[in-house]
Amino acid sequence: MIEDQGLVWKLVLNGIILRTRPRTKARDYLKIWNNANNESPLKTITRAQSEKLARSVAEHDHVEVDWAMRYGNPSIRAGIEALIARGCDRLLAVPLYPQYSAATSATVCDEVFRVLAAMRAATDIAGVAALFRRSRLYRWACRLD
Repeated sequence: MIEDQGLVWKLVLNGIILRTRPRTKARDYLKIWNNANNESPLKTITRAQSEKLARSVAEHDHVEVDWAMRYGNPSIRAGIEALIARGCDRLLAVPLYPQYSAATSATVCDEVFRVLAAMRAATDIAGVAALFRRSRLYRWACRLD
């Protein structure tokens, strides 16, 4: 994320990057696009991770696993609304970025809290940078403690 967006940055962005990058990235995306599901690799991988996590907690019938995209669909709002509609009263938001960053992981948590505030939902919420099976937050979300 470029924080100093002065004149030089605008010239580089509009004069070079936006004239060349879209064409080369479009070719790259064609190579890795999931044609069977007509979706990006990010969506395919996220769906697979969610399904694997759901299988790992399947013995806990009160645990729901779902996923959303920070930018795109399914949106965080749609995901939260679906979970609440299914009776979830505790949410554990886990950004699936490989590292913490204010530009990535933090914006996920910001959006989750923004959506919940707008909904005025009375829901317990926790957000974590990484989920590990033995973590206290995992146990809290699954009501194992």
